[in-house]
Amino acid sequence: LQDFTFFKGNLTPDQVVENLFSSYLLILPSKNEGFGVVLLEAMASGLPCIASKTGGIVEIINSNIGCLFDVDNTDQLTECIENLIRDEEKYQQLSSNCQLYVREYYDWEKIVPRMIDVFNNL
Repeated sequence: LQDFTFFKGNLTPDQVVENLFSSYLLILPSKNEGFGVVLLEAMASGLPCIASKTGGIVEIINSNIGCLFDVDNTDQLTECIENLIRDEEKYQQLSSNCQLYVREYYDWEKIVPRMIDVFNNL
């Protein structure tokens, strides 16, 4: 795995897009995480996501689009990674589901009216 894992550090927005399209998975092993916009960016690019069960991540990731693992549980993290690497059919299904999920629930044309409704009802 170490031959295929890269830690890129800070990237420009263009570099983020370039890296997402050249990646196979997005792994977010956070101890604490707010909403996790990076997950939506990755899913919009067709990347299944593996992320820790913390903060807003649990509101985004489900078993139809990725894999969740307990914070600091490296055995579960390893299992998630191995399952997606070894099962190409499952990987392809999750990849397709990711793009559909983002279009269905996070498209601006769908979110903005819902946000306006929330603010109007305050």
